[in-house]
Amino acid sequence: MLSFRSDFIKNSATLIGATGTAQLVVFLSALVLSRIYSADQFGVLAVYTSLTSFFSIVATGRYELAINLPEKDSDAKSIFTLAFLITLFCGLLSLGIVHMFKQQIIQWYDAPEIASWLYLIPVSVIAFALYQILMYWNLRFKKIKWIGITKVADSLTNASSKVLLGYYSISGNGLIIGNLVGRVGAILLLAKNLKSIPFKINRNVIDQGRKYIDLLRINTFHAFADVLHGVLVIMFLTDYYGLAVVGFYTFAIRYLKTPLGLVGSSISQVFLQKISSLYAEGKPIHSQVGKVISTLFAIGLPIFVILFIWGDDLFVFFFSEKWRKAGEYAVLLCPWLFFSFLVSPISNLPIIVNKQKPFFLISIIGHILTLSCIYWGKTNHINIEEVLLWYSILATMHSIIILIWFYKISRKP
Repeated sequence: MLSFRSDFIKNSATLIGATGTAQLVVFLSALVLSRIYSADQFGVLAVYTSLTSFFSIVATGRYELAINLPEKDSDAKSIFTLAFLITLFCGLLSLGIVHMFKQQIIQWYDAPEIASWLYLIPVSVIAFALYQILMYWNLRFKKIKWIGITKVADSLTNASSKVLLGYYSISGNGLIIGNLVGRVGAILLLAKNLKSIPFKINRNVIDQGRKYIDLLRINTFHAFADVLHGVLVIMFLTDYYGLAVVGFYTFAIRYLKTPLGLVGSSISQVFLQKISSLYAEGKPIHSQVGKVISTLFAIGLPIFVILFIWGDDLFVFFFSEKWRKAGEYAVLLCPWLFFSFLVSPISNLPIIVNKQKPFFLISIIGHILTLSCIYWGKTNHINIEEVLLWYSILATMHSIIILIWFYKISRKP
């Protein structure tokens, strides 16, 4: 196990504690939201989120990941500026795409309910990107506690907005508005912690952009492929099985993968900073990688064992009988979610050791396999439960291969 004296475990524990508080808020709000909103409304949120993610993941050119890499703060400031400029461009680009292809988007998803929300996508894209940039800037200066406070505030604002909007029927879908309100609040908090605005346009912006061009050239396409995979999963499930099935599926994912994923992301943020420093100094990193994996295994295993045995009953107990189907889906997806929990926090390792290209190819293979599984279900008229079972099996095998490969590349100098 990692030593609790280390900065790594101290910072990780701080973020995990904040994340735990934030996710307690999310969980408690879910008890109310599951009774206010229908499966179809969660399905609309899933479609909106998949579209937003499609643009958001490339909105910074992935340059926010480089903010922690330079030794000089002036170089980091140039990277911040570059990421911000790319964000503005991508926000305007997403607005143009939504305007030109609005009807086609509705037809692709076969979800006319999404029409009135499409013009909010550019706002969500910019908000997501700004949050990422500001979060990594705070991380560079080890503002761990402030990042933790921001996570809690984000969840509180997000949850309370959704509950109030849904309860008083102020919005057609308060789930979407609540997400955006929470994110804007988090941005304001992260910006408040800045001593000065790290924005300055000069020649060094171009120089740093060229230095870390692989983030734009390779990692952006990798991230784009990951999001495209998620978009296609939602699109295929909506088209083949209906909006209610998508609602149950995303409800299961949201209230299982998101809480544990945010714990993982807390570790990931500290992992990136710590391992980057060790690798830059020429020190071995494989033992630290192994310890992180073993720590995540110890955290996740008992949770997923309980979920695998009693998942559907737990969903009924906490969210009511109408969400039993989501619990059944959660049980089927449990193995994949567990190994995804192990892989996700260390997924920045290929960036650190310059192995982005092979990681991209490995990920593409996994995406093709899982999408083929859904297509196979549609063409052979297989029920959704069997499709999700095979999806989970294929995704689990893929995650295990990635985990083994991560540990292997961490041993190389």
